[in-house]
Amino acid sequence: MGSTPPGPPALAREIGPFGATMLVMGGIVGSGIFMNPYVVARQVGTPALILAAWGFGGLVALAGACVYAELASLRPAVGGQYAYLREAYSPRVAFLYGWALLLVTQSGGMAAVAVTFARYLGELVPLPLPEAAVAVLALATLSAVNCLGVRAGNDVQSLLMVLKTGRYEQILNYVVSVDFIAMGLTGAALFIYRRRGEAGSFRAPGHPWTTAFFVLSCWLVVAATIHRYPADTAIGLAILALGLPVYRRWKAPVIPRDSGGKP
Repeated sequence: MGSTPPGPPALAREIGPFGATMLVMGGIVGSGIFMNPYVVARQVGTPALILAAWGFGGLVALAGACVYAELASLRPAVGGQYAYLREAYSPRVAFLYGWALLLVTQSGGMAAVAVTFARYLGELVPLPLPEAAVAVLALATLSAVNCLGVRAGNDVQSLLMVLKTGRYEQILNYVVSVDFIAMGLTGAALFIYRRRGEAGSFRAPGHPWTTAFFVLSCWLVVAATIHRYPADTAIGLAILALGLPVYRRWKAPVIPRDSGGKP
């Protein structure tokens, strides 16, 4: 009897419910929580407005979570936000998202968190190294752990989440300006999928109003950040724009050569 042919490759299911919960919580309750409150407080000035800002942010996050949940039910395969943008708009938009994710959003976000970690670690223990060196070492160490596999990376993430109790702003500004553009486009993608008549196992409650609220909130954040910090946001937007010629080069047809080496 012949052996059963192998099925299509799939991701290894190495993360359980606890690890998945800690992963989501760790993305929310990060080191930035020690830095962001004073940024908000400095802008609004009063306790009532500080609480109102955080409450409004919670509503935006809740609306966005429902939007992303429906998108995930519509496109459950690997790819996530990249796949949502590619199939709603075009491969070019998805490429720019991936480009910005690599060079602005993820790298800038990790840099901001690493700087925060180094700053507060220096308050707890005397460090023989400058903050920048500690931040680089922290990123290198976590990168090495994640190279060991999904399980090892998730175990470290869970440990760090359980242990959490309670220039940064410049990095944050250029990350936010690009990240919220992508989130706004992703939210708007739900309108496109709904118009096509696609239906998943989950439907965002209150659509289209909650979806529109999320999209408009994202783009208001982008507009406000550009207006308030034009120099910082210009860095992120310039890196994003550089993705256009890179995409054109990547998609350019390859001209075959004949045996004589001539095009």
